[in-house]
This record gives sequence, C-alpha cells and structure tokens, in this order.
Amino acid sequence: SLGPHTDLSRYPVEEVDWLQERGLVADPDVVLLHNDWVGNYLEFRYGDQANAWVDDRPSVETLLDYVTLRHTDEGWQEALERADPDVVLWQAEDPLPDALIDTGGWSEALTTDDFRVLCRATFAERCLRG
Repeated sequence: SLGPHTDLSRYPVEEVDWLQERGLVADPDVVLLHNDWVGNYLEFRYGDQANAWVDDRPSVETLLDYVTLRHTDEGWQEALERADPDVVLWQAEDPLPDALIDTGGWSEALTTDDFRVLCRATFAERCLRG
C-alpha cells in the first residue's frame, strides 16, 4: 500500500489522543512531563506547538533532572519541582508514576499497557472529564 511508512507503535499515540481530547497537550499553559523520546513524538505530531519538556536535545540541567526523575534517584522531588508539571505521561515500567502516587497530590487518570498518565490534584477535574 502507498502512504506513510512510519511505525509509531512504541510511541504513546493513544495516550496523547486522550490528552488532546482534554486540552492537556501542546498547550503553553499546561506543563506535561514525559520521557525524552516522547518529546520527539510530540514534536513530530505538533511541530512548533508541541511544548515538549525534554527531547533528544535537552539542556544540561534538564538532562540531569530527567535522569534523576527517570530512576527516582536522590533529589527527584527537587527535579520535579523545577519542572513543575501539571500532567505526567510516563512509561508504566519506570518507578516515577508510583513515586508520585506515594507522595500524594497526584491522581492516576489513565493507565495503558505501556504508559501512565497522572495529574496534579489541581488539574484532576480537567484530567478526568471526558
């Protein structure tokens, strides 16, 4: 068949669709925290409007915070405060989603096989509407 031959199966297409329905992605007023390669997908999908937190070209500070958050290493809460996210779209197998739930102030809005979406308490109503 003719057409694009882009395999997006490893990217959070379904999850980003869900976020888009709620106005929680590619919005300058919403800070979305996500894995680095998800940032590349957001830029592919939304171009200049992506508002990606991290991609494959981060600043040194963002890269260090990303690695700390990815492994929930010592100082991860401070890295989270610097990012100041409203919504988190993260790989389900990583420890960060559970760590956020354990700290309180975050609610799980969507869980799929590969990803989890968590919303800060102040965004919970917006996240859970559908």
